[in-house]
Amino acid sequence: MKKLTLATALASVLSVGMASAVTVNVKITSLDADGGVALAPVWAGAHDGSFDSFDANAGQAASPGLELLAELGNTSLFSTEFSAAATGGVDGSAGGALPAGGMLELTLDLAADGSNDYLSLLGMALPSNDFFINNGNPLAYDISSVLNGGGPLSFDVGSTVYDAGTELEDFAFSAPPNSAPLFPFLNGEPTNPPGGTGQGGSITSVAASDPFGGFANAPAGGVPANLNFNDSALYPNGLISVTVSAEPTQAVPEPGAALSLAFLAGVVGFRRRRRSA
Repeated sequence: MKKLTLATALASVLSVGMASAVTVNVKITSLDADGGVALAPVWAGAHDGSFDSFDANAGQAASPGLELLAELGNTSLFSTEFSAAATGGVDGSAGGALPAGGMLELTLDLAADGSNDYLSLLGMALPSNDFFINNGNPLAYDISSVLNGGGPLSFDVGSTVYDAGTELEDFAFSAPPNSAPLFPFLNGEPTNPPGGTGQGGSITSVAASDPFGGFANAPAGGVPANLNFNDSALYPNGLISVTVSAEPTQAVPEPGAALSLAFLAGVVGFRRRRRSA
């Protein structure tokens, strides 16, 4: 039988007990036409592929967290829902509105153990009172290669905009950040807090050729044409481009490994004391 040396034991503990952690940078760049559609803070969540924010094909109603995100750009409650549903999931938000031509960044500390291999993104589409973007398919963006030492990945999101179905479309309930100066054409329009007429509907894709044409209280001059996110000439690749890159962080011993290392260190000390006796 092969003798198990102390060096072999230490190597075994180190190889098994070190948890691989990766700090991931998510850069979100607007693809919007000049002065066009903006986004509220963008939420990003990394999971094992089992988390699905909604199923539009099933006529699903928005969760309370998704409603808050789509109406206010507030991601806090959705983050809580994600944490409860996605075991081992990690999420974060890029703060501030993302205007046309702008860029936001956030970092996520992820594990390269399969629990964070897929990335989902959501963000309120402005100006609206309950439109949002989402990649839809939870398996669409596999970032496992980045977590395992690969180079950056880039992809476009937002070729489809969704209506949460939670409020009737009405510019009168377009609270900041929908108001001026981000959207000067709304000058003079009410900027009441959310709580417009409830729609009680389900999530659907916004397929109209004039997506803002049905909004009540539209400005007298109409809605600028460059806000038409369904115009493929203006928005050929969706609303945002996302680049995911990673820099490995120093591995940290897991609790069990730390105990094993402490035990082995004691053995080393004991053997040295015996030899010197």
